[in-house]
Amino acid sequence: MRVAFVVAAAIVVALAGVQAVSVAVLRDRAQPGSLLLLIPRDATRALLSAVPRRAATPALRLLLARADVESGDPLAAAHVAALPAGRDRASLEGMLAESRGQYDAAIRDYLVAGDMGGLEREARRFEIAGDTGGAVRLQRAIVARLALDPTQPDALAEAYWRLGLAEQLDGYMHYPIDSRRPWAVRAMAAYVQAVALAPLSEKYLIAAGSQEINLDDARAAQRYFERARDADPTSAQAWAGLAALALRAGDRATARRDAARATRLNPSLPAVQRLNDDLRR
Repeated sequence: MRVAFVVAAAIVVALAGVQAVSVAVLRDRAQPGSLLLLIPRDATRALLSAVPRRAATPALRLLLARADVESGDPLAAAHVAALPAGRDRASLEGMLAESRGQYDAAIRDYLVAGDMGGLEREARRFEIAGDTGGAVRLQRAIVARLALDPTQPDALAEAYWRLGLAEQLDGYMHYPIDSRRPWAVRAMAAYVQAVALAPLSEKYLIAAGSQEINLDDARAAQRYFERARDADPTSAQAWAGLAALALRAGDRATARRDAARATRLNPSLPAVQRLNDDLRR
């Protein structure tokens, strides 16, 4: 630790008086090859800890509190509570709640903070637990939170796409099969929103086209797959979707042509393999 601290201090001096807090922030944001990456994380924490907390700037107090949370310091909760109210404090409170297993509280805090990383961890927890209903509720909350921030249209589009996936998965858990349509309709509505926000996203267009097939609307599915193909002519999924629709319509010549193109692009794609199996029958 002594050597690491000396290295960090030397770099601070070499940077002509950059404050410790600035070094700590830049260390985590540095690009590959940056001199700042020579500073070990432990040394960064040592530099921060060397500053009396009462004399620290608000930014430095935030960094110290984050270091306390990440290290499991027993005083972390008190240090976080002493921070001014705001998104940064809410994010740290979410981390504390998550570490204690208080997942509902963690979700509430992450939503207040707009902490997508924390919310994604909670979404994965629902998936691992097989709680599809909980995953849907969380994704709806994420969509509602992001919809309040007009500066994040890409994140909102991704959240709608994830909501569509969650609705589909939740629907698959319900039997009989003919009872799943409400979930399929809600998933389609989510995909439509994702496409509206990112109309050139091949991923969202494919999801919408595939869901239209599930809803037995071949014409609408065709339009989505064509848009995906036009947005990305190298999309094996788009060509496979068009081939599958042609096969369903009885146009085997078009199906073989589009399937061949999909196969050239990605022969290992499951949709392509299923399609070729169907064409061999």
